[in-house]
Amino acid sequence: MNMIAGLCRIAHLGRRDLDATMFDEPVFDSLIGEDVLTVFDPSLGFTTGGGWLAWPETGDKTNFGFTISYNKKATNVKGSFLLIRHLDDGSIYRVKSNAVEGLSVGDESGFGWAAFTTKATYRDPSMADPEGNYEVTVYVEDHGSDGDRLWIEIRDRDGAVVDEFNLARPATSNAIEIAHGNIVVPHTQRRGGGPKAE
Repeated sequence: MNMIAGLCRIAHLGRRDLDATMFDEPVFDSLIGEDVLTVFDPSLGFTTGGGWLAWPETGDKTNFGFTISYNKKATNVKGSFLLIRHLDDGSIYRVKSNAVEGLSVGDESGFGWAAFTTKATYRDPSMADPEGNYEVTVYVEDHGSDGDRLWIEIRDRDGAVVDEFNLARPATSNAIEIAHGNIVVPHTQRRGGGPKAE
């Protein structure tokens, strides 16, 4: 990975579209192709949550818990993430983080959102032991007392999506409302507790 220090100008072209220029040379344009540019504000600091949701199409009870935050100097991300999907026959799918790689936190018209990535161990019902070096991407929304949502994508060691434990993209429109529990992301709550009516 090449690190470049210098003046960087970033144009926000919408929630997912960015254009970055450094030393008057384009370094990133999300409209040209798919890539990742991590831009973060560590002052927002953390996200945490726990509870359960019904897995789409099957209704399998899926428990989750996480705490992700920046250290005191706001230079490194730390925390943990655990998700367990319980099948009717008593078997489980489980993903458990072992290294947090990134955290982005934002405030969007009355709700807070966060996205984080981790390395993790993964186990499905056919495995005797968990396998390591899986990549997990999680997106969450905090809507106050009702409507918190979670989205997850898991990729195996080769970068292939794990279909049995994965939600469709894009995260913002395919996140699942949790059935019970709470997700916390620092944000400005609108009076009345919900997003601004359009």
